[in-house]
Amino acid sequence: MLHRITLVASILAILASGHVASHASCPDARDLRRAGRAAEAEAAARACMVADAQDVEAWVELSRAVGYQQRFDEALHWAERSLERYPADADIAAWRVRLLAWSGRLPAARDAYAALVARTPTARDDPETAMLEVDLAFWGRDWRAATDGFTAYLSRFPDDAEALRKRGLAWSERGEVDRAVTDLERSCSLGGQASCVVAEDVQRRGARFSVRLEPGFISEARADLVTTRLEAQVRVVGELRLGLAGELRLRRQGEELLQDSVSTFLASWRAAGFSIEGAVGFGPDADFSPRLSAWIEPSLEVVRDLVWARLRVWRLSFADAGAALLSPALGIELGPVHAEARYFLAFPDEGPSPTHSGVLQLTWEAVAGLAFALGGGGGDAMDSLSAPTVDGGAHWLVLAGVTWEPAWRHEVGLRWVMRREVAGTRAADRHELAVSWRVLF
Repeated sequence: MLHRITLVASILAILASGHVASHASCPDARDLRRAGRAAEAEAAARACMVADAQDVEAWVELSRAVGYQQRFDEALHWAERSLERYPADADIAAWRVRLLAWSGRLPAARDAYAALVARTPTARDDPETAMLEVDLAFWGRDWRAATDGFTAYLSRFPDDAEALRKRGLAWSERGEVDRAVTDLERSCSLGGQASCVVAEDVQRRGARFSVRLEPGFISEARADLVTTRLEAQVRVVGELRLGLAGELRLRRQGEELLQDSVSTFLASWRAAGFSIEGAVGFGPDADFSPRLSAWIEPSLEVVRDLVWARLRVWRLSFADAGAALLSPALGIELGPVHAEARYFLAFPDEGPSPTHSGVLQLTWEAVAGLAFALGGGGGDAMDSLSAPTVDGGAHWLVLAGVTWEPAWRHEVGLRWVMRREVAGTRAADRHELAVSWRVLF
């Protein structure tokens, strides 16, 4: 999450900085580029090339304009053609290094940077070229080298908002939340708008203690159910968190009122590109709730900032039934839209085995701190991570939710699920409504 905007923020910072050298024969393209109008700068550069197809300065401006639009292969083509004409031009060579890194070719970018400084040792005197050396460590996720490098850079250029933002992100990845927030807030105060949002994300992720209250109501043909869950988690060290949750469940069935209580122990740990979560819940005397709910779920980032995969291994035991489950999930993040597809393969202790179901959910972050979710699914039996039963029949469902974060310390959520079970000509509906409030410290 924290690095989803890193590339775009880096591009915007360079666009705004004015540090990148430019050439004067195509001034309209240069001025448009510096104003952040990359598409118009591209058109202006192409117009210069129509007037003079051998105008190398126009090639450079075209390379920059399309590079800022993340068309890296085309940008590299024009940068390399320009270097064929002016092989000693340090500015063009540094731009090529940046394009190689942005397009994911870090080994080639490091080699090109080493060749640049070997040929032109004074290139490091330029702030952008000096920071480029540290950027290579940052983009390569060498967080210690990145923090050390940005610290040395900031000793020369202390008011560089972009360097402060990146050092803050690197501190965050090393688990140094206080240092990360200090850098990000200073970057924000210097005009680094991306840092203002990221600072709150870092504070949220680095919170030492959290409390979550979630009351809920479930209505179905057989009974109504009221639930209240209270959960507390503490960050023990680094990214290791431990927690404890208690849930009281009241079920009215006719004139009878039943009461269950469930206690759950929680744990989670994350590192760059990997995380693992788990829980063990007990309700020894539960009548209608799980007497045992134990699961573990590792998660792996398959494509950086884009695709991740999870696998939940789960055991459920009720008073009169039980099941083992495998639940793989695949998620894709495309800017503000996040899609998750989850499959449930259940092996009941009794009855037909296995059963299959699936859920697809889309989440849209409309603005910072406000997200909407919509989804649906269906199958043979279980499909909800809350696992209300293990003997549900064929069904379909729809779900919707909203999450609001008015400040980094607070998160308010609302979730609704409508499930219809079908058995022959009979159908039964189940509605779930839950409200949540989480406070971070």
